[in-house]
Amino acid sequence: MAGMQIITLILAGKREKDNLSEAFSIENKAFLKIGNQYLIQAVIQALKDANLPTPYLLGILENQKAIFKNKLSFLLETDYILKPNTNYQSPVQTITEVLDNLTDQQSLLITTSDNYFLNQQILEEFLMKCQKSKAQFLIGVVNGQEKLISQYPKTKRTWHKLNSHTWLSGANLFFFRHKFINEKSKEILFKLESQRKNPFNFAITVARQNFGFLFNLICQNTSIEKCNEAISKTMGFSTELITLSEPKACIDIDTITDYEFAQSAQN
Repeated sequence: MAGMQIITLILAGKREKDNLSEAFSIENKAFLKIGNQYLIQAVIQALKDANLPTPYLLGILENQKAIFKNKLSFLLETDYILKPNTNYQSPVQTITEVLDNLTDQQSLLITTSDNYFLNQQILEEFLMKCQKSKAQFLIGVVNGQEKLISQYPKTKRTWHKLNSHTWLSGANLFFFRHKFINEKSKEILFKLESQRKNPFNFAITVARQNFGFLFNLICQNTSIEKCNEAISKTMGFSTELITLSEPKACIDIDTITDYEFAQSAQN
């Protein structure tokens, strides 16, 4: 983006309950191999293909620093900076610490280490739409449950139904235009992140005291534009949902089924 430096943060902390790490007896699912690549390796390659500048910040748990230093031998030391997190329940601590340290000429792009299907085209579409938007906080989503299921029937995602034509699922892409977050916004981010897999609780947090919007959301009679307004009011700064055209943008590697699907996509 013109005149702005994009800082990229890859969230790679381990959840308290991580079925994939347990199933494959690995320390962190970022180092689950699909084909001949780690998950995090595929994400980093997508960022490089899109010409996003290094070093990439890696949000990890404090007790996994040695593991990452050992496993990241495929990268130059100048390609990444580890950002240890002491909050084992949420990556939001890392996000807010990075935001607090941005300069006025820096923006923050966030993705996750299990965002395996991220590629140059998805990133370029997201960043192009971010550039055209005037919002301060932008969230990548996919609108198209039927299309995803028809193309990839074995994948299971969390969907938020807004109306009969709009089913949204998150794409693990976020963009903060500037360092503007306050303590109230941090608290809301922590809450929303913890509720990301529970559409009803997520909706209540987004709606807050906006009972008209909550009623329409529960009745599945609202729109992306109304969601943008509600989230902006709750967060205290302008927020926009960015719809992406590639259905696979919402597929991260959360389950054995996701892993098997990603493996089959290699063939």
